[in-house]
Amino acid sequence: KIEDVPLPGSDELSSLLDACIEERPARESLRNSLTEDLRAKLVRAAMGFTSNEAAEVFFSALMNEKEITEKAIDIILEEKGALVRKSGVLEYVTAEAGTWEIGGLFNLKKWLKERGDAFSPQAARLGLSAPRGILVMGVSGCGKSLCVKAAASFWKLPLLRLDMGRVYDGVAGPPEEAMRKAIKTAEALAPCVLWIDEIEAGIANQLQKQAGGNEARVLALFLTWMQEKTAPVFVGATANEVEVLPPEILRKGRFDELFYMGLPSKDERKEILDIHMRKRNVDPNKYDMEYLAASTEGLNGAEIEQGVISAIFESKSGDGELSEHILANALRNTVPLSRTMRERIQKIEAWARDRAMKASLETL
Repeated sequence: KIEDVPLPGSDELSSLLDACIEERPARESLRNSLTEDLRAKLVRAAMGFTSNEAAEVFFSALMNEKEITEKAIDIILEEKGALVRKSGVLEYVTAEAGTWEIGGLFNLKKWLKERGDAFSPQAARLGLSAPRGILVMGVSGCGKSLCVKAAASFWKLPLLRLDMGRVYDGVAGPPEEAMRKAIKTAEALAPCVLWIDEIEAGIANQLQKQAGGNEARVLALFLTWMQEKTAPVFVGATANEVEVLPPEILRKGRFDELFYMGLPSKDERKEILDIHMRKRNVDPNKYDMEYLAASTEGLNGAEIEQGVISAIFESKSGDGELSEHILANALRNTVPLSRTMRERIQKIEAWARDRAMKASLETL
């Protein structure tokens, strides 16, 4: 008889942490420095390890230490990254500082903030289930992937990226087995965010579904898991061509919400400009931001960022002064995707008008 032994829960991990502290020479100072907040973070970071793995990682994190600090959490998360890599199809993504700093997208930010405590023990005691996931679709370059990273950063959850190419390349085994392994690893590390970029490229479209084969079986496995999963794994998927996805993947119960990201409004473009200028030590208060925002008409977030970078390079090749004129010209000279792919963008907007919530405050 084969039994699936569950991984240790938070209480067992907390006991393992205490046992590890008692084995250290500086046990008294370690105990005194262990706040409830640090204990919760250490236990949460160790979720997904077996008992032996957790004991080893706690031992490594506290080796030669006289007090427990945030450094111990970083060491555990590094080990967790190695565990994820063993799956062969998942990548542990480290959220950058300031990832949550995104221009505009009021509705999407509000949705995420309202669910900020959904993964806490308090929410579980109140009977609130964790959100299942979101599908972010829309214009390329508007920050769909950044939104998924921002959700993990804002909720302070591990971010795992599922590489659908590796699911099908056979290195991690047959596609269905590779997908099961990815799901099991994600559930072991829960609560976490599972990021699937350009889901339409890896999940069977309607034609592939009808034809059967690996893609259709992986789709069936994914749909069943999304519908029945109980582990707090938040799926953040992005799509450029959402209309090719089979309708059953879009219905409520699998994803909580479908968000559409269009071209940014003038106020959003101003906010995006401000963010990218400050990132490069350029003070926006020295410039007429209304004028510069007007110069970005039709640009997406990625294009605005590249315009700022181009202007800085141009100024450094001259007298070193970044003028308003140089900035405005660099932004105006950027050929936007909204011009080169006008018909495609209009088609996306038409599809999303009655099917998706707009990530920004304005209505479609």
